[in-house]
Amino acid sequence: MTLIGERVVVAVPVRRGLAGQGGPADGRGITVRTLPAVPEMACLLHRGGYTGLSASWQALLAWVHDTGAEPGRDLREVYLSFSAEEDLALRPDYLADHPGDFITELQVPIAR
Repeated sequence: MTLIGERVVVAVPVRRGLAGQGGPADGRGITVRTLPAVPEMACLLHRGGYTGLSASWQALLAWVHDTGAEPGRDLREVYLSFSAEEDLALRPDYLADHPGDFITELQVPIAR
């Protein structure tokens, strides 16, 4: 996933603790943190390659604005189906061979 806010942060879910968890980055540049719960989120599924993401973001943010809400901090892109290097040994049900098969969930926290 990618968090888009004051900084752009690439996030990877982990199942086990890492050295430096909850603290500053370790020698490998890794910082572990838990994302806060978001009570209300506007979401949109973008199907296809990443070149069309900006139009999907514009549509979702326009919809949020049209409802009278305000976007909160840290917009999220969650990659549900994507391509990756073989040596990462990811679950095959996450992987897609062609950009047309990518699925990305765009998430906007709602601030009221």
